[in-house]
Amino acid sequence: MTTDEIESVHVEENMTSEAESEGRFISRKNLDFHCKSRNIHRRKVNIFINALTKVIPGITSSLLIWYLLNIKIILSFACGIPSSLFFNFIYLYILKRFSQSFTLGEATIVTQGLTIFLFGASVKIAACLHEPPMSKMAEMSAILSVSLLGVLLLIFLVHGISFWRKPIIFTLLLTLWVLLSGFTPITDPFPAILVGMFIFLDVGRVSVILIYAGIAGVTGAFVAWKISKKSSTSVSLRKVFHIVIVIVYIIGILFQCTMLFLASGFVLALFIIF
Repeated sequence: MTTDEIESVHVEENMTSEAESEGRFISRKNLDFHCKSRNIHRRKVNIFINALTKVIPGITSSLLIWYLLNIKIILSFACGIPSSLFFNFIYLYILKRFSQSFTLGEATIVTQGLTIFLFGASVKIAACLHEPPMSKMAEMSAILSVSLLGVLLLIFLVHGISFWRKPIIFTLLLTLWVLLSGFTPITDPFPAILVGMFIFLDVGRVSVILIYAGIAGVTGAFVAWKISKKSSTSVSLRKVFHIVIVIVYIIGILFQCTMLFLASGFVLALFIIF
């Protein structure tokens, strides 16, 4: 084989190798293009599905509010769609941040309760600002709505902004919460005065409060005694607390249901804060 033939063979091999590499490069480009197009298509589908899962429940809730409560359609959509969006946000937030604490069903129950409370409390407070409630239960319900909404706002502020966690600022927030709960003009007279009159101007309610104080004292003495003995207290304390809760609620339901409702709400607020 001559030198010219050898050079021609090398040239052909180089051309074929370049063609193969170019073909591979083109095929990779096509593959990348197809992958990108599929990802874009999947994103569009996911966006569409997410929009459906958020909009359809909101529309359904709005129509149910409009039909069952017999209010204006615009107001029903103004209530239903934000409630649905809030439910989706809180539900996903709970599952992400507390993945080891809640099952899907438990997270659903917690989120439903929170959403219903916010919706009902907002409507109740708006109605009370327009016209003060007349019955005792309605007055106590309005007072608790303001108090628990204030606690919820306090939680959001402290959790979201580190500035509010400083001791002095947090104390000021607590003071503001107390003033908000006691002097929001939703009742006549103010809630703090109304609650004081409701509790202390009735002999039956004062008697129930003294019974509750006695139960709390006995329970505290039992806990202190168990701790002083340095014995295993978990099982026995749970049983004692179960019995105490049953006694407290039986007494309240039989004799002072409205005061039990009020006390349960305030104890819940104090438990969340402290």
